[in-house]
Amino acid sequence: MRPRLIVQIATDADAPLAARCLDAQGRLTGAGPEDEPAALARSRRVYALAPGTAVLTTRVAMPVRSRQRMAQAVPWAMEDQLSEDVEALHFLLGERNAAGEVHVAVVAARTLQAWEERLARAGVHAEEIYPDYLALPRHEHAWTILVAGDRALVRTGVQTGFSCESDVLALFLEAALSEAGDDAPPRLVAYLTPGAALPLPEVAPEAERHTVTDVPALLAENLDTRHAIGLRPVDAGGAGQWRRHWRTWRTAAILLALVVAADTARAWLVQWRLEQAIAATETDIASLFRATFPDAGTPVYPRRQMESRLAALRGGGSDETGLLPLLTRVAPLMGPVRLTGLSWGENGAEIAVRTDELAGVDALERRLADAGLTVEMRNVTREADGVSGRLHVEAGS
Repeated sequence: MRPRLIVQIATDADAPLAARCLDAQGRLTGAGPEDEPAALARSRRVYALAPGTAVLTTRVAMPVRSRQRMAQAVPWAMEDQLSEDVEALHFLLGERNAAGEVHVAVVAARTLQAWEERLARAGVHAEEIYPDYLALPRHEHAWTILVAGDRALVRTGVQTGFSCESDVLALFLEAALSEAGDDAPPRLVAYLTPGAALPLPEVAPEAERHTVTDVPALLAENLDTRHAIGLRPVDAGGAGQWRRHWRTWRTAAILLALVVAADTARAWLVQWRLEQAIAATETDIASLFRATFPDAGTPVYPRRQMESRLAALRGGGSDETGLLPLLTRVAPLMGPVRLTGLSWGENGAEIAVRTDELAGVDALERRLADAGLTVEMRNVTREADGVSGRLHVEAGS
């Protein structure tokens, strides 16, 4: 591993950079605070630590696994939680935990730009910039706290933490412990500069205390660049550009989606109405079929069966068969006999007749037979006001 230079950017914009050097084994070298960072940066890998008060680290549940898709989705998943426009922010992805949540760091673009300018003025080009609280020492099953003057840094995980003013540390800790719930740590490890107090809420666990005199050195020794979330956008023209285009076209896209949804709903409604009309027509055909052909039973395919029956009534295209040709031959022979009913089957027609005397029915039977029709008297009934009968008539061979 190459020697490294860790520079710390102070909250005060006019304060100089604090620089500490590490050898290839990660041990502090003898370079003092008075050395210029630009001179120390020669032949060393340079990393910068920025004030964590300007950086939000959190976890976001992401169902997608593609880093590119996560980079596109995270800003809009967090939009309601942020006071600034997502277009003005950088969203940096960290590691994904076992629960499917991805660690995210959020920093304002203008803030990151200001840090870059401060480094440039000092003649330093850092490979990456990290929030300072992610350089605090990591302790198993514990949160790490640093109180230095009026600032407090808290590391709550490998890629999470926060920074605040030291006089409100107790409030921030209480909120963080409450949010952690069952994942709250059983202990705290605190690093305090001489004279610094450690305000803790009542719900906080016991704190193990250490005194630290060189804060930049403590942070430099414990910065793990393999796991800390860097604040430089990996691809300013990728996800960031996509977000800019989305912001520009989002309203149009939403309107287009609404139009498509409305057209789809309208088409669905038209289709539904057509289906209802077809179903009603089929019901009407079935009812008409049963009324017209009561001997046919319940129709399975009423439309087809109706067409078949009508074709049979028309005689299937022949002039000699079918109901209509048969009626054409029967009608002129009825004479004084009245037709009161008619049914049609494959074997011919059955006609119900009524007349004043029995002789009238007999005479009709003879006329039909003389015309070449096959006739069979099925029933004759005398009634008070006349005679009714039923005859089976076929076209004859």
